[in-house]
Amino acid sequence: MTPYQRDILVIFSVSLSTFLGMVAMSGINISLPVIVEEFNTAISHASWIINGYLLVMAGFIVIIGRLADRRGLKRTFLEGILIFTIGSLLCFISWDLNSLIGSRIVQAIGASMFIASGPALIATQVSVRNQGKGQSINTAFSPIGAAVGIGIAGLVTEYVGWRYIFLLSIPLGIVIYLIGRTILTEVRLNTKVSPFDIRGSIMLFLTLVMILAGCTLIYIPSSGTTPIFLFVCSVVTGILFIYHQNKCTESVLNVSLFRNRYFSVAMISSFFIYSLYAGLNYFIPLILVFIYHMSSTDAGLYLMAVGLGSTLFALPAGKIADQYGPRVICIGACCIILPVLYLFTIIPHNITAFILLFFFFRSGFMLYASPSTKQILDQCPYDQKGSGSGIMQTTRYSAYTIGIAILCIVFETVVYNAGVVNDGTAIVNRLTPVIERIGYLSLFYSGIVIALLALIFCIFTRNQIIQSGKDEINVGDHIGSNVDTVY
Repeated sequence: MTPYQRDILVIFSVSLSTFLGMVAMSGINISLPVIVEEFNTAISHASWIINGYLLVMAGFIVIIGRLADRRGLKRTFLEGILIFTIGSLLCFISWDLNSLIGSRIVQAIGASMFIASGPALIATQVSVRNQGKGQSINTAFSPIGAAVGIGIAGLVTEYVGWRYIFLLSIPLGIVIYLIGRTILTEVRLNTKVSPFDIRGSIMLFLTLVMILAGCTLIYIPSSGTTPIFLFVCSVVTGILFIYHQNKCTESVLNVSLFRNRYFSVAMISSFFIYSLYAGLNYFIPLILVFIYHMSSTDAGLYLMAVGLGSTLFALPAGKIADQYGPRVICIGACCIILPVLYLFTIIPHNITAFILLFFFFRSGFMLYASPSTKQILDQCPYDQKGSGSGIMQTTRYSAYTIGIAILCIVFETVVYNAGVVNDGTAIVNRLTPVIERIGYLSLFYSGIVIALLALIFCIFTRNQIIQSGKDEINVGDHIGSNVDTVY
């Protein structure tokens, strides 16, 4: 097998795992009404099928990234695939809503393992000349998985039943495991034998989960003071974690990476873009249905076409990043997103123009995503790429939750100030067309501010690969090894 062929198989196995994770995350959305009816439960309770998955992912990824440096990227990746596949089987046989939520948490633990280690595998086992392309392909498989997941899940739910969505994940998981076991080589980036920081891991996990759970609940009227309680508890556990961090020599959160200001500003820029992406993706279907009066089926088809079409921009973005560095691509993507968001606020009531603008917004995001990944991981020393990948993925999954929460708060604040009575009940059915438009316009104005912040931080990044005191090496290039490699 040639080095190029091996690069392709590594990229394919990692990208297929990303596809699998996104299908699991997005596909179940369309089945929620059927699940609510089958289990005779409230929508708010059923929403934890999605929220539980996201919260566990965000809480575990940074911990898994740190573990992957010590235990091995290949081992972490393959174990994650196995755990995810077992979770899928448990979802298929779940007997009530709580067992389904619990099974989804098992899925999320497995997904956090292969998603945290996936970009680091590309960064360490693919030759340097193909890394940008590899990260862009991996990034492209994320929206493809989301779009295909919605379409397949709709068909399976209607004609077979929602449980078979999870059954379909099992053979795909087996295929990924077999490819990965055959083609990947084990590289332990950190061979120190000091004990893993279990106490710090628990405190960090609780801090992240309580912050994100609070953000998830804060815009739900019936949540009462629960979000405030969660935020207070997260502050307490956060303070305890910081105190513990200062005393621990091998903390789970590798804060040394943040001492590199280029890593930090690249991470902040990524957080803003992913927050914006998640928030608008949450509201765009609502705008299509309530403002443009499209059916849910038509809206889903349009969004699937936009999602698949926009992925075409991911591959050239990675190739250009390989040649000229990721910074210029990320800045250019932000410069595309900003005017598109402004055009959203001035276009006439025209569905074609709206869909085209959303296509350009998604395309701008796809141009940004893979170069941003390369930019962040390029700033990580070789033996800390697993940690860097875990921090990056945790930041992005946290941005999903926080971005939705921010835009929900903006929307509700604006419509309440415009005259809707805040009586604790759902507001959708009480909005007039004028107030609806005012509320939705506020989303795009807020998006302009978020995108501008992302651009500012992106300007202060730079293209650089940091050496870790050893020669920078890459398994894909077959350069001599300063780390523990196991075949």
